[in-house]
Amino acid sequence: GRLLEAENEARKAVLGALDKLGRYSPHTAGILRSLVWAIQEQGRYPEAEMLARAVIDIHEKTGSSSDSIRLALARAQLGSALQHQGRQKEALVEYEAIRTGLAGDPEYLRKFLGGHGGYAVALLRTGNVDQALEILSVAIAKSRRLVGDSHRETARIRGYMAQAYAMKGDQARALREFREATHVLLARSLGT
Repeated sequence: GRLLEAENEARKAVLGALDKLGRYSPHTAGILRSLVWAIQEQGRYPEAEMLARAVIDIHEKTGSSSDSIRLALARAQLGSALQHQGRQKEALVEYEAIRTGLAGDPEYLRKFLGGHGGYAVALLRTGNVDQALEILSVAIAKSRRLVGDSHRETARIRGYMAQAYAMKGDQARALREFREATHVLLARSLGT
């Protein structure tokens, strides 16, 4: 919860990496990803976007292949920053680049994007409802297993599933998911 301190430490680390290795170093890119995280957690999405693009640029200029996990992580950060700015189509481009890049390793692709909430939301917001539901189904199973039904993350996923079912015209399932999500979220906000 000490985001300003995290940002300060990440900035120091980035400056150190730049001084020792220069901009175009995979190490510098990795350190810069930490700064992107700290900035994004503070809700400074345009700045996070700019820094995430710099990380991608470093990976591309240092010859990272399209199936690089580090490049995929940077693209996911960029996708998230774009989503938080309401730029769903641009975010989807980044998630699709990840999917294309990791296509040669189906197992890792499944682990990386299989239950990725950001990817699912980008799909949902751009009208790819069935694909979004597939990913949300994996995400909810994982969330229920890791944190349980009464956790806000599980409720948040249920809310997105409700939206997807509503878009598909399945009002009964949409209402059931909304009911479950709001029950948890209201209970948490009321402290019960």
